[in-house]
Amino acid sequence: MPEKWPSLTCPRRFISAGNCIRGIDMQTDAKQKMLNRLINAKLVFILGFDAMDLWQDPQHVSLARPSVILINNRPRGVPETLDISDYRHRLDFPPQRKSSETEFAKMLIRVLILESFAIIERYCKQTDQKKLLQEQSWHNIAYHLRNCAAHNWKFFFDERTSPKRFPAQWRGKEIPKSWGEPGNEQDWDLTYFTFDYIWELVKEMTSFAEASLE
Repeated sequence: MPEKWPSLTCPRRFISAGNCIRGIDMQTDAKQKMLNRLINAKLVFILGFDAMDLWQDPQHVSLARPSVILINNRPRGVPETLDISDYRHRLDFPPQRKSSETEFAKMLIRVLILESFAIIERYCKQTDQKKLLQEQSWHNIAYHLRNCAAHNWKFFFDERTSPKRFPAQWRGKEIPKSWGEPGNEQDWDLTYFTFDYIWELVKEMTSFAEASLE
C-alpha cells in the first residue's frame, strides 16, 4: 500500500466542494476494494500451497483420509458434507497423487493470474484507465498468460485482438507469435513460465495498481 494516494481530479459534474470530496471518497473506496481483492487472490494462492505442505507431511496424512468432507458454507450459515468415498482412495496411489498435486498447483496459478488480471482490467475499464494499463511493460505477456491459463493451458491467439498484444516480453522471457498459430498451439511450459515467475509478475501488477492507478 502506498503511503499517500495519488491525487484525484474532481469530475466536472461535481459542483460543490462537498460533492467533489464525496466523489473522491467514492473513487478511493473503489480502489481500496480493488486492492483488497488483489491481496485476497495472493492469500488464496499461499493458502493452497500451505495445504499442499500439510498433505505432504507424513504426520498429517490422516487428515486426508476421511471419506466425508465437512464444509462451513458461510453464505448459507450452515455446514455441508460432501461424500468423496468414490474418489478419496485414488489418492493412495503415488502416481495418481503426484498427478493430482501437479494439477492442484496449476489450478492455483490459474486462479492467481486470472483473478489478478481481471480485477485490474475491470477497474481500469470502470475508471477510464485502460490505456495506462495497456502501456505497462508486463501487460502483453500477462494478457497471453491469462488467456493460456483459461484455455486449457494452450496459447491461442485471436486474429482480432491478439496482434495488438505483441511484443510480449518481460524480464527476459517472451511469448512469440508462432506459439499460437492455428494447429501449432503450444502448451504452457512450467519449466519456462515457472511459479516464481508468475508470482513476481502478479506482484508487479499489484505494484502498478497501488502506485499508478487513481
